[in-house]
Amino acid sequence: MQMLDTLEQRMNVDHYAEIIKKLEGPKQSVRKPAHYVFTVKIVEGEELKACDPTGTSDPYVVLCDEYQKRLHRTRVISRNLNPRWDESVDITVSGPLNLIATIWDYDMIGDHDFVGRTSLKLDPIHFSDYLPREFWLDLDTQGRILIRVSMEGERDDIQFHFGKAFRHLKRTERDMVRKVTSKVRLSSSPSIKGFDINTGSSSLCTSTPRSPTRRSAAC
Repeated sequence: MQMLDTLEQRMNVDHYAEIIKKLEGPKQSVRKPAHYVFTVKIVEGEELKACDPTGTSDPYVVLCDEYQKRLHRTRVISRNLNPRWDESVDITVSGPLNLIATIWDYDMIGDHDFVGRTSLKLDPIHFSDYLPREFWLDLDTQGRILIRVSMEGERDDIQFHFGKAFRHLKRTERDMVRKVTSKVRLSSSPSIKGFDINTGSSSLCTSTPRSPTRRSAAC
């Protein structure tokens, strides 16, 4: 992320983006995007169905489109009926997309148990104000999950692609920290050299982007 910031500063991205915008004229700036990027965050679940003899489940979420193409799979939360995943995925569309979220109970042996299913229609028209939204979606069995959705019109300009690259790097950093902290169990020390076990935050790879609002809008 520090190298990306350095590259953006050396290229003077904002300055040349303004020059290009002026050269293209007002008609180009209001042109409707051909593609849209939805950032879908699977936040948490509530009162999920218990599938294990202990009265709990080990749930994870699989996102697919209406053609059963897998778009994302979350990590497994062990022994929890109110799990919190906090995982995001970017989905590029050119029109409406029916997003199907299926929750499964992970088993070491045999088939994974079905916990529940729900769906959400991602339609660029409904997100034309580009404001993020939250949806509590009821499952077809019991319980519900919380999903946050934001949309960004994919633009063929350098600012958009720098912001998109930064968000991918930041998301990868959070996933890395989450995987490390989930495997580390310390009762005496709250932190491990750069990783805060309690919050899951990291002091590694810190940088101060010049355009934090643009970059973090869809994180």
